[in-house]
Amino acid sequence: MRQLEWRGEVNFRVQCGWNNWRKVSGVICDKRVPVRLKGKVHKAVVRSAFIYGLETAPLKKSKEKKMNGTERKMLRWMVEVTRRDRIRNEYVRGTVKVVEVSKKIQESRLR
Repeated sequence: MRQLEWRGEVNFRVQCGWNNWRKVSGVICDKRVPVRLKGKVHKAVVRSAFIYGLETAPLKKSKEKKMNGTERKMLRWMVEVTRRDRIRNEYVRGTVKVVEVSKKIQESRLR
């Protein structure tokens, strides 16, 4: 029974992350705002809703990939970089100073 509850939890968390993304998109997508500040807003608003309560959820690799991919999409949009620009994800994460979501979830589990 508990496994059925967690199955939809990741999708719900991803949706919450996108909802908060839309709320702060005026700041995050503004070209005049520095990239580091965008990263701090992302960590405070979007990511906190994104990973809330997932430190106790049993996540499969496919769900972790989905969450990492969703955040990667958000970060690329924030930095205004497309896949066609052929810029690596590590570089995008480095400019925004954000680590992967799966690593943050694992860190909160170990805490």
